[in-house]
Amino acid sequence: MDDASANAAMEISRLMENPSNTIRNDRIKVVTATHGVLKEIALNPV
Repeated sequence: MDDASANAAMEISRLMENPSNTIRNDRIKVVTATHGVLKEIALNPV
């Protein structure tokens, strides 16, 4: 997993810990991060 994917995963984890505080403000960021992780998984199957 490259740095971008690791950062995306960390961001998702952070947002999951504080959903009520961040989900409204960061919805686009979550979607973007999730898309990046899913694309990374698709391109680099384990």
